[in-house]
Amino acid sequence: MERSYSLPQAGITHPLINDLVIGLQRTFSDDKLAAIYLGGSIATGDFDERTSDLDFLVVLKSPATDAEVLQLAELHKSIRSANKNRLYRNYEGDYFSIDQTQNAKTVDMTAPHLGTDGHFGVERHGPGTIIDLWKIRAHGFTVLGLLPAQTISNLSVNDLVEANSSLYRSWWEPKLNRHEPMDAEYQAYAVLTMTRLLFTLIKRKIAAKKVAADW
Repeated sequence: MERSYSLPQAGITHPLINDLVIGLQRTFSDDKLAAIYLGGSIATGDFDERTSDLDFLVVLKSPATDAEVLQLAELHKSIRSANKNRLYRNYEGDYFSIDQTQNAKTVDMTAPHLGTDGHFGVERHGPGTIIDLWKIRAHGFTVLGLLPAQTISNLSVNDLVEANSSLYRSWWEPKLNRHEPMDAEYQAYAVLTMTRLLFTLIKRKIAAKKVAADW
C-alpha cells in the first residue's frame, strides 16, 4: 500500500517528486524506507523554479542491497529520460542507512549517490555530507516518513564549521592552487559556494546563497 507524502510549495518539483516517491515505494518495503527529505535550496529557502536543482536524501533502515542499487539505477535512468521538466535533468541525492545518518562523524559514509549529470553509483562521501545533514535536520522538508530529528544526529555548530573548513581544504583549495580552468557558469557557482562557505565560517550558521552574496 502506498504511503501518503507531502509536496513543497514550488510546483515545478511536484512531477519529479511524485515519480521519485512512487519508484522508491516500489523499490523498498515500508519496513525499510524510513524517510525522504529535500535539502539544498529548498531547505535554505532560496529555491528558484527557473534555475535551482533539487537535492534529496533517502534514509533507509538498513543499507541498500546490491539488487536494490541496480533497481535504483534503473529508476533514475527512467526518471531522467522522462524529462517532464528541467528538474528531471537537474536533481541529485543520496541513499544512507539510518546508522550512517545518526553516526555520520564516526562510520563509513559509503552509499549510493545520484549526481546532477545523471551518474549513479556507490561512492564514499566527504565533509559535504555533514553540511547536507546539518541543513536537512535544521531546515529540511520531509516528503515522507520520520522527521529529520528522528533520523539525523544532532550535529553541532562546531561540526558544521569544521565540515566547511574540511570541504574547502579537500576540494576548493586544490582547484585554486592548480589554477584549474572554469567556465563562466562553474566560476559563478564556485564564487557563490565559497562566499557561503566563508559566511558559515565567520557567522557560524548557514545562509542562502543570496544572503551570503549580499553579505
